[in-house]
Amino acid sequence: AKAKRVDIVPDGKGWAATQGGKKIAKSGTKSVLVGLVTKEAKKGKDSLTVRIYKRDGSVQEERTWPRSDDRKRTKS
Repeated sequence: AKAKRVDIVPDGKGWAATQGGKKIAKSGTKSVLVGLVTKEAKKGKDSLTVRIYKRDGSVQEERTWPRSDDRKRTKS
């Protein structure tokens, strides 16, 4: 399955989360929105990439879930 992507972008004075061009969430603060999207990403079964933009339109950070968790693997 193709990984889904959510973009966190400036939206007026606040911030919006968009997916495929549709606004799916918004908040006055970027950190609150990132937290919200991250929580949903961790719950989901599908791979999800979150791309976080700065006010100037450049990409600040990109995160992908699920993160491979080495602690779950048993050492042989």
